[in-house]
Formats: sequence, structure tokens, C-alpha cells
Amino acid sequence: MAKKTEVFEAEFEIIETKMVKASPEQKGVEIFAPENKEKIIQAFVNSASLNYSFTPAQSKKMVKESSKLSIKDKDDKEGFQKVYEQHRKFVKARTSTDKERKVLVEPFMEIKKRIDDVAKDDILGILANEEARLKSEVDQWKAWEQEEADRIEKEEADRINQRVSELEAVGIKFDGAFYSCGENISVDIVTIKDLSEEAFSELKKRVSVENEKIEKAEAVQKLHDERRESLLEFWSFIPEDLRTQNFGEMTEKNFSEILENAKIADAKFADDKKKQEEEAQKQIDERKALNYEKRSFQLEKEGFEERENGKWLFVTESGTIQFDKIYLENSDATEWDSAFENAKFKKSEYLKEAEELTEKRKADAIAEAERKNDEEKQKAFNEKLSSRQTALQNLGFKRNNESQLINEGITFEFKVLGEMGESEFLSIMSDATKRKAEIEKEIADKEEAERLQKLPEIQKAERYVEEVMKVEIPQINGVEIAEIISEFKNQIKKASDEAISKLKKLA
Repeated sequence: MAKKTEVFEAEFEIIETKMVKASPEQKGVEIFAPENKEKIIQAFVNSASLNYSFTPAQSKKMVKESSKLSIKDKDDKEGFQKVYEQHRKFVKARTSTDKERKVLVEPFMEIKKRIDDVAKDDILGILANEEARLKSEVDQWKAWEQEEADRIEKEEADRINQRVSELEAVGIKFDGAFYSCGENISVDIVTIKDLSEEAFSELKKRVSVENEKIEKAEAVQKLHDERRESLLEFWSFIPEDLRTQNFGEMTEKNFSEILENAKIADAKFADDKKKQEEEAQKQIDERKALNYEKRSFQLEKEGFEERENGKWLFVTESGTIQFDKIYLENSDATEWDSAFENAKFKKSEYLKEAEELTEKRKADAIAEAERKNDEEKQKAFNEKLSSRQTALQNLGFKRNNESQLINEGITFEFKVLGEMGESEFLSIMSDATKRKAEIEKEIADKEEAERLQKLPEIQKAERYVEEVMKVEIPQINGVEIAEIISEFKNQIKKASDEAISKLKKLA
């Protein structure tokens, strides 16, 4: 570090000596000469001792090592741990290097600030005001000079615009590049500007004469176009020798005669054409009527019915065949014969299908009636079976599985129970009722005997509970103790009442 500082000081001393000996205008040249500038920068860098904790070589080595690390999947805990630890190393290297950089840069930032302060406060501020005043003087002179140039330019522009306006007034037109009138006059703006007054006056006269010729020709052409357009409706009746003439040059009388003759010829042609079309349409209408009459008769024989708008229909459940009036009238003979034969074939197929459908419906109706009859029988059987099951269950019979009822050794199959006659079932019900009454009496007699047997014991228990309740609470002065004893007495009273109630139910 000491050696680098000495080198920096020696180099800077040499440069400083040159600057002192140099003229003022050469000082900046000397210090900013490429060789001196690089020496100064390098001397500063060397003096700063740019020995970072992490060198470029170390950084590249770390990156090379870490590039081999990765986490294969969510179960790769070992890979995660290695990547995590390496990431921490990189964070530490980056942050520590950045801190070292800030420390090394700080002195140079202060040097820059002091250099800037001297220039701003001691030199630039003094020069700026006078520089501004001198500039305003220069700007004022330039403004005067520009005003004079603008005035001259405007006067010239006004003169040119005036000439252009005068030429446009007598018929000249601008096509984007030149000012022209007819085929013989074409000038650019530079020529118009440079013409003498005599030459400009001559140009105006030429433009005026040429424009009159053009306007006259345009008027003749316009009249020609208008007259020709009025003839277009009757153009086929205009003689060939007249079609190429200029209608604008004709007298009004001659043109009127041509137009009138064309109208007469057109009217005659239209009348003849109308008569021909009417005759042709009459023949067509007669042919259509004949076709419709003949073909509708054929359809009627096959069972087709005429509906609105001349439609002929053959309707079945299997499908519908339709012919429109327009088709009957306009189809040619070959087309109609083919369509009619196809319709007859479809008709036979539809009738066959309809007959089959009718038979199927009859069979389906019979099957449905049988199914409903079976369902009603099964419903009645199920209702009878359910009613009998309920009646027997009310008499004590229990289900031992999905198909049996049993009681006191008597077993009934569900199916048999539903199929037995009414008198047989009533007899069973009567026996079961008697048996239920006998069982209930036996149970009641047994319970009464047990109750009578238990009665002395119940009475002993009642007397014990009553004696417990007769024990008096001793005289106690302590409030808290008295409250505890009182609560205890209440609990005993509650328990005593519950015990007496249960004993009475056993009696």
C-alpha cells in the first residue's frame, strides 16, 4: 500500500509541474491529454488499493462450483441443503464486496465534489452574468438581421403570390408541379418569379386566349355528353353514321329530329315485343293449365288430396308425400313420370308401414292390458298380505327373516299367508287372539306375584328413606359451613323424593 501511494504521488507531481509551467489555455490540454489522464486514473486506482475480499478469480470459481448444484425434485432434501448453503455464500460475498466498494469510492466522491464546488462558486458564477449580457447583445443583432431578411422574403413572396393570383384569374391551373393552361402553356414557379413585367403581361394574354378556347371546347363537349346521355335509352335505334358525330356541334333542330325518330322507333319495337311476349305467355299458361289438370287427376286416382295453394298431399303416419302446384305445371313429361312412379312406390311403402304399425299397436295394447291386470292382481295380493302381516304382528308374531312370521312355535310363510282363504285366515286370527290374551294374562299374573313378593322389601326401603330425612341439622354458627350443610340437606331431600317415587312404581 505504501509503495502504490508513493508511485501515485510521483506521477502526480510530474503532471502538476507540467501544468504550472504551461500557459492557462494549455493547462486543460495537459491534464486531459490521453497519456496524462490515464496516468492520473491509474495512480488513483493504485492508491485506493482495490484488494477486495473476493477477487474476480474467486468469484468465477464460486460460480463454476455452484453451477453443478440443483434440486432434482420435492424429495431431494440433500440437494436443497447444498443449494441453500451455496446461496447464503453468494449473498455474503455480494453484500461484503458492495460495502467495500462504497468505502473505496467515498474519498473520490469527495474529491469530485470539491473540484465541482471551486468551478461553480469561484469561476463559473463570475463568468456567467457577463456571458449572458454579451449573448443578449449578439442575439439582438441577429434579430435585427433576421427581421430585415424576413421583410425582404415576404415582399418577394407577396409579389409571386400576386402573379399567381392574376394568372389563376385568367384560367391557369396548378397540377402539382407546373402551372398550365391547355397543351401549349406550362410554367413553373421559378419562371413566373423571374419574368419581367413585359414578359409576365404577355403570358397573361396568352393564358386568357387559350382559356377561352378551352372553355368553348368544354361547353361543346358538355353539350355533346348531355345529348348523348339522353339518346342512350334509344341508342339501338340511332343510325350508325350518326353515332360517331359530335352532338354538341349540331343545331337544336337537327338533334331534336334525331331524338324524336329514335323514340318513335323504340315505341314500335316495344309494342311488337309486348305482343310477342303476351302470345308466348298465353301458350305457356295454356300448357301449365293442361299439365295441372292431367297430373292432378293422376294424383287424385292414387288417393292424394288437394290442399290450399294447389298442394297435393298423401298423408300417413309413416310419412307424407307432397307435390306443389308449380311442379305439376312446369316439370317436363320425363321428369313428371319419374316423380309420379316414385311417389306411388313411396305410397305403397308408407301404407305397408302404417298397417304394420297398426298391428303393433294392437299387440302392444293387449300386452299393456295384461300387464295392468297382473299389476292390479299383484297389488291386491300385496295389500292383502301386508294387512294380514300387520294383523298377526299386532297379535305378537315376529319376522324371523324376509319370508316368515313366527310366534309360539307357529310359523307362516308370507306367500302361503297371502294365498290362504279368508275363513282359514279368520280362524287363525281367532286362535292367535285367544293365545295372545292367555300370554298377556300369564305375564300379568307373574308380574303381580313378583310385585307382592317384593312389597315387604319396598316398605323397608321406604321407612329407611323416611328415617334418614328425620335426622336434624346441628346448630352451626359458621355461615360458610351452614351453607354447605344446607346444600347437602337439599340434595338428600331431592334424592329421597326420587327414591320414594321409584319404590312406589315397584309396588
